[in-house]
Amino acid sequence: VRYRYRNEVLIEKVAVPSQVRLEEPFAGRVVIRSYGATRATLRLSLDGSLQESREIDLEPGLNVETFQWALDKAGFFSVEATLEAENDTLYQNNEAHGFVHLQGESSVLYVYGLEGPSEQLLDALAHERVETRAIDATGFPFQPTDLQAFDAVILDDVAAADLTDQQHSNIEYAVQHLGVGLLMIGGPDAFGAGGWLDTPVEKALPVEMEIKDKKVLPKGALAVIMHSCEFPQGNTWGIRITQAAIDKLSRRDEVGVLVYDWQDGDKWLFPLQPATNKERLKRICDTMQAGDMPGFDPTMRLAVKSLVASDATLRHMIILSDGDPQQPSAGVMRRCVASKITVSTVAIAPHQGPTGPEVALMKKIARKTGGKFYLATDPRQLPQIFVKEATRVSRSLLVEETFQPLVKRHSAVIKGFDQGSFPPLHGYVMTQAGPGTTKERAEIVLATPKGDPLLAHWRYGVGKALAFTSDARGRWGKDWVGWQGYTRFWAQCVRWVSKELDDSPYLVSTSVKGDKASVILDAVDEDGHFVNHLTVVGKARSPSGEVVDLELDQSAPGRYHADFEVDETGTYTVSLLTREAEGGAGESFTTGVVAPYSEEFRRLEANPRLLERVARQTQGQVIDASGGALDLGSLFAHDLEADQAFLEGWPWLLGLAMALFPLDVFVRRVAIDYAKLANRAWVLVVAILPRRQGTRTGEAAGTLGRLMERKTAVRKQHETQLPARPAEVAAPSPDFTSAVEESPAVTGSAAASGDGDAGAKKTSTRAEDEAEEGLHTSRLLQAKRRAMRGQRGQRGRGTEGEGTSSS
Repeated sequence: VRYRYRNEVLIEKVAVPSQVRLEEPFAGRVVIRSYGATRATLRLSLDGSLQESREIDLEPGLNVETFQWALDKAGFFSVEATLEAENDTLYQNNEAHGFVHLQGESSVLYVYGLEGPSEQLLDALAHERVETRAIDATGFPFQPTDLQAFDAVILDDVAAADLTDQQHSNIEYAVQHLGVGLLMIGGPDAFGAGGWLDTPVEKALPVEMEIKDKKVLPKGALAVIMHSCEFPQGNTWGIRITQAAIDKLSRRDEVGVLVYDWQDGDKWLFPLQPATNKERLKRICDTMQAGDMPGFDPTMRLAVKSLVASDATLRHMIILSDGDPQQPSAGVMRRCVASKITVSTVAIAPHQGPTGPEVALMKKIARKTGGKFYLATDPRQLPQIFVKEATRVSRSLLVEETFQPLVKRHSAVIKGFDQGSFPPLHGYVMTQAGPGTTKERAEIVLATPKGDPLLAHWRYGVGKALAFTSDARGRWGKDWVGWQGYTRFWAQCVRWVSKELDDSPYLVSTSVKGDKASVILDAVDEDGHFVNHLTVVGKARSPSGEVVDLELDQSAPGRYHADFEVDETGTYTVSLLTREAEGGAGESFTTGVVAPYSEEFRRLEANPRLLERVARQTQGQVIDASGGALDLGSLFAHDLEADQAFLEGWPWLLGLAMALFPLDVFVRRVAIDYAKLANRAWVLVVAILPRRQGTRTGEAAGTLGRLMERKTAVRKQHETQLPARPAEVAAPSPDFTSAVEESPAVTGSAAASGDGDAGAKKTSTRAEDEAEEGLHTSRLLQAKRRAMRGQRGQRGRGTEGEGTSSS
């Protein structure tokens, strides 16, 4: 098949330096091959954002377009060049990629919650020249690659509900795969109290949010009143948000759901109970069909009665409604206040709008009981609201008492501090870590007198995470903000957790061949010696976001290598982490692999020389199909010469020889008396033949009877004669010889050398001889051998006639 693209334009490559410095201009080149003079449009993008577009005139052959950029922030960036040309044929070869890794000073993303930023902490980091970008939770980046520009992310008293599920996953991904550090600082909205239980962020942190091994621990109770039937798909949303609230409770917290049923009236969907089996409770929620509630009072009475009876220290109620039921009685409201039951209300789709009486009623209930009021204009806001309110019952995890931090182990985080260096703190959020938990590898550096973690850290994937369960502001750390070691302590925490700079002597290189990408790490220490026995693991992230696990094997002194498949065009981000044989932390690296478009799109015409060489070396032929239709008759003609092929047969022959070897040994070593074997087989056949009535039955019975009588007589004879025989006799006595001759065994043996009478005797006693079995067989054989030795001795001493007469 012959083809040729005559007016093709393609991008050969994008050449940019892999490492650049902050705000330092760097040059890049785009190499374009054109097979004719044409005009084209070249577009240059950085991480998918268009940076430059230019019109260019291309000449036949290679054309080089240069550009110069300067980046003002650190991170890993993908550079893409695309081309549009007149009369171009193949679009697949009109793009190429490169990557730039820019490292600058430590850059930290500081995220704060409803309490606002900690000015003391920001001032401390600025004093230590840590570049910090402060944002509230609503401005958090939505893409994991947006976090790659930062060395660490600080979550300062941020509630989980302030971020979306996707943003939670982005944080965990950035730590595990991109090496970005994570530091969570405590407060009323942090850790378990902030609803971080069972989130991807909890997986990355070195502490568990749920307390499992405390026998006496405060707990919360939550009652949900669901009136969700008066807006589109309301009950579906009601099920979903109730399940989301249950997920945010710990297993020791209590939860119950109340609805109005069309038949039974106000009732519990399931009564207040511990959230031990969350899956069962969520399955019950799937059956929920909330009706149009006529009044708040009956349902709230049921909720208040159960909440008051509960031993929970925190009691909370959430009401979702359009606000049109009758208002609760004053007695119910007074009991809520007296029992410290807070009630948060969520108004959705009120009939008379956001300023109507329904909204006013919902605000009144929340205000009088110390709860919060929410006006939801979109059902998609409901899950986040319910999650946030459900975490209010987790405030039992807050321990607000004065204590002195205890140093549990040495760490670079507290370098220069000792046991007496730290001022007292006045509260923290309860967590767990260490042996007996899922965070066994976590290192607890500071602890409370109760043994709870105060400062813990660990490695997670290629990044690091640190948890400080008290706060960095005046609520619990009022004695810390004025402490002279405050600035150095937080600077060391941030520097420890931050992404490690690539200043090691290790060298990482990548390449692509076909659909395989190779990653090679050459490990040489500062003295030029190879570093062996490292554990090198990593992740490769494709342009579409798929992640491939890497494990580099040592292939030479100091060299570690791994391959992985590339099935997308673009830049793969590669993150590596090394660990020393002694269990040290090692180092982390970030690099990239550029997967170009398929080589098929570089070849613009057929390659007949290759086909001719293949046909010649294999004694085939080349059929040119470019002139018209194929001649199928000649294409599939059976005109190839027959050839010989050799098949190794020795394994089969060896197996056959091994199978025959035992048979050969048996034939050579075992002598078989086939006549005796045949006689024994005949006796066996006679014994098992079916008996018939008549004469044959009688004859057979008579024959067997005679055989049994003869066997008994012979047995008695040998019992009387054989014991009197000496143990060793040179020749048998005449008396014993005659006795043996009368026996069936000896008679049968002597027939071969005796006269006619002896032969007749042998014939008459053969059946009896063959019937002899059992205990005396061996004795008869011994007697036979001794008798035959005696006969041979007598024949040797006498004449021939005498020998005959003697026998």
